[in-house]
Amino acid sequence: MKKRLYQTSPYFNKEIQMYGCLFISLYYWSPVSHSYSELNAIWDSLKDAKAINSDCVIVDYAKVLSALGIDADYREGHWAPDTPVAENQFAVGEFYWKTAHFSPVSRNKKLIYDVKPDSSTIRYGTLRTLRIFTWRNK
Repeated sequence: MKKRLYQTSPYFNKEIQMYGCLFISLYYWSPVSHSYSELNAIWDSLKDAKAINSDCVIVDYAKVLSALGIDADYREGHWAPDTPVAENQFAVGEFYWKTAHFSPVSRNKKLIYDVKPDSSTIRYGTLRTLRIFTWRNK
């Protein structure tokens, strides 16, 4: 099983440490293992390619998924927490309490793990929306 990574790791660049929760949540679903330095380089290349904008927001999910080795398509939109997640899909939850924070969630919308350990947003917040992705070969 792949090691769970945390965005607060000192091995990540400062942007990932501050804004990389969605990126690290997507990486959770990757079948490919990458080192911290490889993930930093992937982040930088995605920023250069404008797949992650200057505000560190993912704007081209296809490029991000491909760079992380994830064979899936983004189901465009921010979905309500009660939206069903099919067997051939996976989801990342957007939690909210004072600010937004992303972490991987199961098909039944349970937190798999918090990519920012013990974050207040997970502890006190609620699941606001889902980003849903469909596996291509499942």
